[in-house]
Amino acid sequence: MHRNIWFYLSKGSHLLRLLRPPHRHIRPDILGGEDDDGAVVISIDLASLYSSTAKLGDLDSYTQKAKELAGEGNDVVLTGAAPVWLYLKIAHALHGKAKSLVYRSPVTGDVVIFDHSPFGQMVQ
Repeated sequence: MHRNIWFYLSKGSHLLRLLRPPHRHIRPDILGGEDDDGAVVISIDLASLYSSTAKLGDLDSYTQKAKELAGEGNDVVLTGAAPVWLYLKIAHALHGKAKSLVYRSPVTGDVVIFDHSPFGQMVQ
């Protein structure tokens, strides 16, 4: 049984769900685990994709590495200090590849970007 408290924010025609409590952590850079149903949870620290400063010229390699880390059909969490353009590109690249995508911020907590789970529930 999931014990999450769901918060909803409406902005135009889009609905964002904030998920509490945060997903569990295993490693600080590239995290993995399982949710209650045994689905794999992959967390990617985007700052680990580049050294010192992210460069637009290397965007394709960042995207490819994130896709490799995410795998197919997994629940994915994006976190870490990175430029907004990198978050946007990676999120777009993972749509259709990941079962669900969450943005994790120390300020906002977890924000569900998309969730294609047939049960409509995010991992814990």
